[in-house]
Parts: sequence; structure tokens; C-alpha cells
Amino acid sequence: VQAMDSVAGITEENTAAAEQMSVSSGRVGQLVQQVAAVAQQVAASSQQMAASTQEVNASVAEISRVAAAVHGLAEELQQVVARFRLDETAGDDQEPAGDGEESAQDGGAVPVDEAAEPEVVAAAD
Repeated sequence: VQAMDSVAGITEENTAAAEQMSVSSGRVGQLVQQVAAVAQQVAASSQQMAASTQEVNASVAEISRVAAAVHGLAEELQQVVARFRLDETAGDDQEPAGDGEESAQDGGAVPVDEAAEPEVVAAAD
């Protein structure tokens, strides 16, 4: 009888241990599923980050192209402006020049003819 009681006690202990293992196994399965879900979220976030990085790189490249174009326009504008000089003797009441050149009314700027000889004005005594 004692042997049977001992076997019954061992059987109960084994059953309890098996139930505990089953519960633990279920919990491990849940944790593995949670880890897999987190891994999927990380992968999706990484893909979004890569796409955002590509967009930023494309924007930077476009800004660089626009900046180069603006720089070219600035250089061209400097060259155009360098062809003009201010006519310091022009007054507001002066009539427009009839020879097609800019008048003093346009701010006193007259084009500089780089091929023309400079005017020499004799000083009055």
C-alpha cells in the first residue's frame, strides 16, 4: 500500500510538473510571437527610414542644382552690370539722349562701349 501511495504521489508530482511546463511553454510561445512582431515593426521602420533618406538625398541634389543655377545667374548678372557705369554728371532735368543710348532719367546708367576710346575733356582756364 505504501508503494502505491508513493507511486500515486510521484504521478501527481509529474502531472503538476507537466501542467507547469505546458503553461511555461505557452508563455514562451507568446513571447516568441511578440519578438517576431517587434522584429517586423523594426523592419518596416528601417524601410521607411531608407525611403526617407532617399527622398532627402534627392532634395539635397535638387537644391544643389538650383544653387548652381543661381550662382551662374549671379555671375551673368555681374557681367551685365559691369558693362554699365554711372553718369555722375547727369541731372534729373536733362533731356533723354536721342542716339538710342540710355538717358539720365533711367538712373544715370549708360552702357560702356569697351571698344570706344575714352573721351578727353579739355579743362577751361
